[in-house]
Amino acid sequence: MKMLAGEEDHKKYKEVKYGEHIISLAKQMISSSLFGMVFTVGLHFYKGMTTGMAINIIMGPLNMYENPLFKLFVFGMTPDDRVFDEKVSRSELEGSDKIVDEEGKVIYEAKALIAVKNGTFEEVMLDTWDASEAADISTFMSKLDSKTVNDTTKENKWTPLMIICGLKCRGDASAMRQMKELGADVSIKDKEGWTALHWACFHGSISAAKVLFADFDIISNGVHLIKDKDGKSPLDLATAEKNDGVAKIVEDAIAAGESKKNK
Repeated sequence: MKMLAGEEDHKKYKEVKYGEHIISLAKQMISSSLFGMVFTVGLHFYKGMTTGMAINIIMGPLNMYENPLFKLFVFGMTPDDRVFDEKVSRSELEGSDKIVDEEGKVIYEAKALIAVKNGTFEEVMLDTWDASEAADISTFMSKLDSKTVNDTTKENKWTPLMIICGLKCRGDASAMRQMKELGADVSIKDKEGWTALHWACFHGSISAAKVLFADFDIISNGVHLIKDKDGKSPLDLATAEKNDGVAKIVEDAIAAGESKKNK
């Protein structure tokens, strides 16, 4: 699970995995606690100071009560309770919120998300593709209906189904099944002659390939046999790109189809 962990100004976030964030905070807490203990005990034995120890005895429990890790593991709070003041998707960003990398460089801004939400469906499609594996497809899917499900981009003739098949992002399988219900046509070709299966094979999307064969009746429709402008089938692309996992799915599906036909 990924989250957007807030920094001090509550306007900048870093995109991190939830587990990694907890481990990092735990290390910081242990390191800080050990340093405080050693420093306080050192002062006590070296200078005979007892004030520091008394303060720690009083403040220790209070600090623990406010610590997010203590709330998470002792009070039984869940990640859904947002104990770190985090955001779990880009769609939650607002105003001037930004996502930064480890060096503090801005890699995403809320105003860009707002622009996507207010843009045309083609702009949403292209912006979703540009986001790659980090894409938040909730906005993309919210704009999809039976009228737009087979829309194509002007320049390259990409369809929503093709884009999802190439992203390899979280929720892609569920999104594809929703598209199927809306009437997505798996046989449409883009400017290069690629179908959605070509996209899945070229980009190595195992989950997309599985859904295409399981839910879109690829074998019966003969879509797996469609060749692009260079005369390459989806399997040819998977093999050329060394996407062995996808290639095996295609080969197994073809073999199962042949076996069924011969019965």
